[in-house]
Amino acid sequence: MTLNSKLAGAGNGPAGDCILLLTGTSMQIEDVAYFTEFLEQKGHAVATLERFVGGPFDVGYDPQKDRTDSLEAALGFLLETRRVARLQIVAHSYAIFETVRVLCKDPERYAGRISNIILVNPAGFCKKTRFVRHCLRFTFLMVLREYWQSARKIVLGHGGEPESGALLARKLRATRTIFLKTVYNPSKTFKEVADVVSFKVKPYLTQLIENGYRFHLFINMDDNLVAPEETLRELQDLLPASSLMTCPGNHMDLFVDGGQMTLFNAFLTDIMEQTC
Repeated sequence: MTLNSKLAGAGNGPAGDCILLLTGTSMQIEDVAYFTEFLEQKGHAVATLERFVGGPFDVGYDPQKDRTDSLEAALGFLLETRRVARLQIVAHSYAIFETVRVLCKDPERYAGRISNIILVNPAGFCKKTRFVRHCLRFTFLMVLREYWQSARKIVLGHGGEPESGALLARKLRATRTIFLKTVYNPSKTFKEVADVVSFKVKPYLTQLIENGYRFHLFINMDDNLVAPEETLRELQDLLPASSLMTCPGNHMDLFVDGGQMTLFNAFLTDIMEQTC
């Protein structure tokens, strides 16, 4: 695990606000950096985690333990060593799992130190998810659909959007990278999928909300990895309408689409202003 943050190289004085960006599995570093740079340009301090992918023969690697341990270490550094005043966690996809696991281990330790937790296309709320089905969706169906949608846009035209050519290229590159990382270490992938289809997130989320943690949801309604409609149904009794934002787009569009980033930053800014 590597913590990327300008805070890591700062002096010994206390830091102000900070966003800890936690990505789902197999995200491309360049795409994470693209999103991070956008947030920094908007005035946010951002820390991210680079996670171990491993190779085809790393069968002993435990992604659940690694993700949990790395998050605990990152929180310790940011809150204790750098004394961040207010921490905002942005947890994308599978990252909701280690987030609720770590916070539920010791809710009082982080209470009041973590201002908000924004879930982006979170996994774990689709009751019909099965192992084989999610493996196929995660490896092949997502790739085929993204390439098909991109091909349609190229053939039908870009709708007059000046950035659409570059955007299509970023989407295809990100999709290809996720697919290659997924199949490169099948042991890691199978363990993560088994975790996704077996772990029940909602009880942990409910416990943390009862302990005073503030959760928010940013969800893309065209997501083909998680079920956005079912996620909304599961969370509507836990989160107020002001903490929900829905918009078009796919599972990883936030990391490649400037329009999505602008929408998210407005959502994030409103949340931070309400809880300052």
